[in-house]
Amino acid sequence: MGAVKVNVIIDKRSQKSDGTYPVKIVVYHNQTNKRYSPKRKISLNETDFDKINSPRLKQEEFVIIKTYLESEKVRALKIIKELGGEFRYELFESLFFDIVPIEDKKAVDVYAMFDRHIKEFFASKRIGTATSYQTAKRSLARYSPKLTFSDITPAFLKKYELYMTEKGRVCERYMAI
Repeated sequence: MGAVKVNVIIDKRSQKSDGTYPVKIVVYHNQTNKRYSPKRKISLNETDFDKINSPRLKQEEFVIIKTYLESEKVRALKIIKELGGEFRYELFESLFFDIVPIEDKKAVDVYAMFDRHIKEFFASKRIGTATSYQTAKRSLARYSPKLTFSDITPAFLKKYELYMTEKGRVCERYMAI
């Protein structure tokens, strides 16, 4: 698995009417990259972006922006470190956008994610959805008591489908797919 790197750029693909570009956090992994907007949207022109990257920054507004962007970059790097060998863009995004809190050391644990969603569904009175998630979680836990997102591969899903078929739990209409 390749190293994961993070950088802050201005996205020149989409210039705004005022001549500025959105600032993005770019994550590079396995010869691919994805761009993410920081929580606080920032747009700069090329000159101001260069100023932010200068070593002798003096303007207070740029110091504030630079500090914020550096903290976002550090937060992204912390998430990547947490994921370790489990890095996948989907997991990174769920942590970066606070879908799963970074403090949750079980962020890559499928069942911890199930529990979080089940709790949210019950809290928002979506009882049917919560019950469906509980059933799915219970079924997966019987098949694989310890499960991380990196364990879920096409081969794993085929074996799980076979397991469910042998138990008579797969609906016939899905078997034709």
